[in-house]
Amino acid sequence: MPNRYVHRNRGSCAAIAEYVEACREKGVEPDLLSALLLAYLGGIAATLPDGIDDSSSGPNHRGVAHSREVYMLLRNQHQRARAEGRVGEAALIRAAMTHHEDDALTPMGLPCIANRIFRWFLR
Repeated sequence: MPNRYVHRNRGSCAAIAEYVEACREKGVEPDLLSALLLAYLGGIAATLPDGIDDSSSGPNHRGVAHSREVYMLLRNQHQRARAEGRVGEAALIRAAMTHHEDDALTPMGLPCIANRIFRWFLR
């Protein structure tokens, strides 16, 4: 079950990976200070859904910030930022997306995935 530290680590790593990949695509050398700053901020961004939704009920909390709609919004904004060359913004959004990806594999997230797959087969 991912906790705050798992989300923070994964968000930091995702932000750095996104930053380095985007810099290479632009033909720019990644800056160490920018990478460290994005790693720090990416860790914060990855824990935002738990800060927004009330987590007093333990790991089974799910609210608006954990919804599929928010993930899709983040994904669209990430693609737009990446296409427009906004490297820092794309890195932070990518970090925020990791929270939803990690939580989707928990017991609370798996029924949602199974339900979606089942509906896809019924088409």
